[in-house]
Amino acid sequence: MIVVACFNGRVIGKKLALHLGASYSELWKEVFPDGELHLKFKTALKGKEVALVQSLSPNPNDSLVELVFAIKTAKELGAKKVVVVAPYLCYARQDKRFHGGEVVSNKIASHLIQHAGADAFYTVAAHLHRVDSLSTLFSIKAVNVSIPNEMADWIKKNIGKDAVVVGPDIESHRVGREVAQLVGSGYDTFLKKRVSGSRIKHTAIAKVECRGKNVVIVDDIISTGGTILGAAKHLKKMGAKSVSAVCVHLMTEAAGDKLKKNGIKYVASSNTIPSKY
Repeated sequence: MIVVACFNGRVIGKKLALHLGASYSELWKEVFPDGELHLKFKTALKGKEVALVQSLSPNPNDSLVELVFAIKTAKELGAKKVVVVAPYLCYARQDKRFHGGEVVSNKIASHLIQHAGADAFYTVAAHLHRVDSLSTLFSIKAVNVSIPNEMADWIKKNIGKDAVVVGPDIESHRVGREVAQLVGSGYDTFLKKRVSGSRIKHTAIAKVECRGKNVVIVDDIISTGGTILGAAKHLKKMGAKSVSAVCVHLMTEAAGDKLKKNGIKYVASSNTIPSKY
């Protein structure tokens, strides 16, 4: 097998190749003045099994186009098998047409990847809402990797075994509850109501004791940090000694910086979207 990293897959691609004992290459890329992509494989692919690594953030639109072009071209160049490793899957959250004329993007994104010629698809903690599994979106082998053990290990090492785990909203329930069980913590989730586009109201949780405790907010995705800060404000009122945030996907370093600036003790994420956190 050869691991080929697209532009957003270089950090994980190198580590994956080393772990597999596979050869490694990177997709050559330039951007024309009009914004179009020019891509080229730097190694022969004929008869080989190819793992294409591409996190679909940042710049999800360009990243998705780059991946689709790479899959199709790898097959045209004679690759025996193309396995897509997309540590972050973009467009997964829009899984329903709430209003007339809306695009259901999760089905379209998966269709583009699959019909470009991918033989298998792997991602990490896909942001699925009303979809139970990737098999709803893909007819090829599709694996949604979860990392509760890694998150729990980080919490036990850096916060301590007596950490209290909470979720910032009901959407964090899946990942938060499992991490809490591994840490040995009680668990509860805030209820969140969006008052406006930028204003969120949290309803305080009641099932865990936070007074004097080091509390960890666990979520799958942190986008701007607003939801985390809203929950942290309530936790401080409830007497939390400290509040930290642990997530799978941190969408931008700026969001992590914002959390640290506003009193979040630790910010930690996986490297599905590489950053200093």
